[in-house]
Amino acid sequence: MEPLTIRPLKERDFWSLLKILRGAAKETQIELRSAVATVRDAEGNANVIVNQEALIRAVLDAMVGQEDVIKGWLADLVSLKGAKGKTAVEAFDELPLGSTVDILEQLVEQEGFSDFFSRVSRLASKATAPRST
Repeated sequence: MEPLTIRPLKERDFWSLLKILRGAAKETQIELRSAVATVRDAEGNANVIVNQEALIRAVLDAMVGQEDVIKGWLADLVSLKGAKGKTAVEAFDELPLGSTVDILEQLVEQEGFSDFFSRVSRLASKATAPRST
């Protein structure tokens, strides 16, 4: 089998991640928010800092209870299709042990991933923040 290679992130990944984040336990959502921080420099410009280790832990926690959604998204990232009556999730289940880790490593290393995830995380924070009247 050829090594799995993820495709560049696309707009549809925003919706996949948002669905995953919304389905995560509240504690995991808090973990995700704490993995991303915005720091302002002396000129007042916002710089996003991502603690990738904390982010990966939170993403792994978010996977619990959403296995089929996650596997479907990861299968899409590596363009894995079901064959002979199998779904992409069933095909994903047949990958060699460690394939999920390989895909996640590529995802985290992909240019723009940290910024992409930071933006999704900020959006999720805004969506769950109390509104002032």
